[in-house]
Amino acid sequence: MASLPTISPEEYLVRDRANAYKSEYCLGNMYAMAGASDRHNVINANINGALFSQLRAKGCRAASSDQRIYANLTPFFAYPDTVVTCGAKQFLPDQRKDTLVNPVLIFEVLSDSTREYDLGLKFAMYKTIPSFREFVAVEQNAVHAHHWELAGNEWIRSDAFGTDNIILSSVGGISLCVSDIYLDVF
Repeated sequence: MASLPTISPEEYLVRDRANAYKSEYCLGNMYAMAGASDRHNVINANINGALFSQLRAKGCRAASSDQRIYANLTPFFAYPDTVVTCGAKQFLPDQRKDTLVNPVLIFEVLSDSTREYDLGLKFAMYKTIPSFREFVAVEQNAVHAHHWELAGNEWIRSDAFGTDNIILSSVGGISLCVSDIYLDVF
């Protein structure tokens, strides 16, 4: 089996910025992202809507899936479904201000085709970002959210269903009700 030709992070940025579609970059490879389903889009919009005023009161902001982030350990570039920063946003020092480097909280909406990647390699890459403290993976086909929080050097997982609340410590302890995530979905 032939291996894919790898490209540099700099070449990835040139190509991704020029393309009409988004791509992620991992281990020297560039991967085009597929379009999202209606259910995926509604869930992500609900997350952003439910977070908006609470985050604003804490000096934090959410960005939707068009915000590229960077983890320099590999290097790795991705477009999370929702990414949250607190305080001043920091970007790659290349004058473009289009690649965020200091997320504290990331949400991913899981689908059958992205589940393994989102919960495996992608989450592992997120963990290399020094500012990253919390991860919420939201099921697309069930009312269920997986929540990880960094406690010391350990990632602690909890699960939330139905009317459970997820307490987001990384952004001042705001609460996100699972039922709000799934409003008008099922």
